[in-house]
Amino acid sequence: MPSAVAPSETAQKRRLVASLAATGVSHEQIAAEVGVTVDELSERFERELKHGRDKAIAANIKRLEAAADAGNVAAMKALDVIYRANKSDPIHPVAKKVAPLGKKEQANADAQTAAVGTSWEAALNKRLTN
Repeated sequence: MPSAVAPSETAQKRRLVASLAATGVSHEQIAAEVGVTVDELSERFERELKHGRDKAIAANIKRLEAAADAGNVAAMKALDVIYRANKSDPIHPVAKKVAPLGKKEQANADAQTAAVGTSWEAALNKRLTN
């Protein structure tokens, strides 16, 4: 049975559990820091253990957005990196890197369009279509 704890102490412990969980600290270490058993930790702080990292990321993004809105260029750049890293954005897709062609592949690709824009273009196109 969980012990009665003052509400402010519980809120402080919840923030501590969420922060530690967000950084990847083991449940055993978190339980020791909070002063409970691992079973009590899992029972009393389930939400913080599950969502601590997500909440910490959201809080940091809110702080970055506030700083960017205030004109902080470093915050703007950091947000840009975060937004561009989101590969699920259909409006601003991240360009995929294309492996460069080898010498022979590049020469063949160049040969396919060598006549484009030259006086030979019409003659070669005519020859290819006949």
